[in-house]
Amino acid sequence: NISVVDEPWLAELSLPAADGELYAAGELLLPQGKLARLVADDSPFGVVAAAPLDRWGAGVLEAVGVLDTFAVVRARDVTDADHDLDGEGDYLDLVASILDSDEPVVIDELVAVRDLEFVREDAWPEALALLAQSPLRSVVTQQAVASTSTLRVRVPSYTAWWLRRNGVVSGRLAASDSLLRGLYDIVGSELDPDFLVAVGALRGVGDADPDDLLRRLADPNREVTRAQVRAIYAQVEPSRPPANVRAVLRDELVVVPAADAVVVDLPDLLPLLGNLAVVPASLADAERVADVLDLALASELGAFEVVSHGHPGDDYVEHAALMVSDVDGATRRVPWRLVEDVLHVDAESLAFGLGRGRAWRKGQWAQRHLETELVQDPDRAAVLLAEADLDALP
Repeated sequence: NISVVDEPWLAELSLPAADGELYAAGELLLPQGKLARLVADDSPFGVVAAAPLDRWGAGVLEAVGVLDTFAVVRARDVTDADHDLDGEGDYLDLVASILDSDEPVVIDELVAVRDLEFVREDAWPEALALLAQSPLRSVVTQQAVASTSTLRVRVPSYTAWWLRRNGVVSGRLAASDSLLRGLYDIVGSELDPDFLVAVGALRGVGDADPDDLLRRLADPNREVTRAQVRAIYAQVEPSRPPANVRAVLRDELVVVPAADAVVVDLPDLLPLLGNLAVVPASLADAERVADVLDLALASELGAFEVVSHGHPGDDYVEHAALMVSDVDGATRRVPWRLVEDVLHVDAESLAFGLGRGRAWRKGQWAQRHLETELVQDPDRAAVLLAEADLDALP
């Protein structure tokens, strides 16, 4: 039993179509076939006539190239775009850019689903379900191998590249992701996430276009949490800083112009930032987040000088009312301020100020709650320290 897979020339056999014209077998569809349900009305395919279908049956016609499902192009040692694939030249340019070599680039074996450009827009859910099944699935998901005389690199398959470039499922999530929930819709499909990611759906932050992700994050109509904002800003690397950012102002998560936002790198400056919105970011990530978003660090915005006078304690200076200059030059009462390793605390917030200030001065900000409890109840120090030993290491 020979077929077009073994003898590609069979697809050139002329067969009558339902419209009375002759077509090459490889340009004919089986009536009511899988592909016939997907293609646009103005596609170049004919539908095989009833007479040969009645005489030979669908199996024989498929063997000579008549299409029930998508056809697959196979070619070895590919260097030129001469396989009648939509966008093939652009695909080869992408492959060449990945290898970044002055030498000619060869794709060891090109295996590609053809005719994707003729699928109707509304038929893509059914088309993807077809592509996700064997044997077409591997044509989509398995990478190709491209090489020069000195390099050998795996690259996306033509089919996966085409599906991604044409946005069949791009901009949507393959599965629910807590960080991206509310920013992208989930693909309305029962297909598995691995296949959906291969064709352009998002699995997580790393799969998203960073500029598009930040635009969505700065859309006030999208609902996100502080935890989402903090995690996304910690990971994303946009090609250009966003014009607007999501930040916290008066305890609410809002969208503001980047010029009205700040990243906090010193925790005692939190109450001293006036009307600036604070971008959620860990102290460890502060410099990086400020850099990629092109925002100021809080410490860059002023001296934040202590203007009140206090009385020295054991390892701190206690103020009846600790007054500090804020970012606008106004004087504000705050619970604590660390200046040149001198800890200033407000008498009415002594435990709170000492706990935060001592933890920050030690470089152990995560221990601020423990330090506060030790001030409030020093008699329980042994128990509190024993409990702290059970905490995960930072």
